[in-house]
Amino acid sequence: MIRITIILWLLLICFCANAQELPTVAVLSTGGTIASKYDPVKGGYVPALSGQDLVAAVPAVKRIAQIRVEQISNIPSPEITPEIWIRLATRVNDLLTRPEIAGIVITHGTSTLEETAYFLDLTTMSTKPVVLVGAQRPASDPDSDGPRNFTDASASRSRPRPSTKGSWWL
Repeated sequence: MIRITIILWLLLICFCANAQELPTVAVLSTGGTIASKYDPVKGGYVPALSGQDLVAAVPAVKRIAQIRVEQISNIPSPEITPEIWIRLATRVNDLLTRPEIAGIVITHGTSTLEETAYFLDLTTMSTKPVVLVGAQRPASDPDSDGPRNFTDASASRSRPRPSTKGSWWL
């Protein structure tokens, strides 16, 4: 019994040590196609998934980074406003001052993703990486590209990169 207890403690210590070695990536969710599902009442796709839902749909990301999720908005990207950009930039800059944050992934609709990326490139004060990620196919489609795009974005932001790249989008 003592041997089993020791083995379990060693496994727990190894697991905790491994988890601490993974970089921490903040995920800020804004809505868009990547978070959309078909709504029969509205007759179309609407942002319905939270940032937590998106992360939960991609269990492999837990092997890449420790993830912290925050919901900024949950709207179609054409409804992104300058007020949301300012709120997003403020949150990005606040998070990037924290030493434990290796980078940020922002889930976003593709209609205005490049405008948000440009705004963040102009307003982000840190050299830590920021990447925006979207999808062409909604989350409720059987072949949604969102989970793969999110995994790729998380992996790219959890690895050290040259600081001269600025904001990215995938």
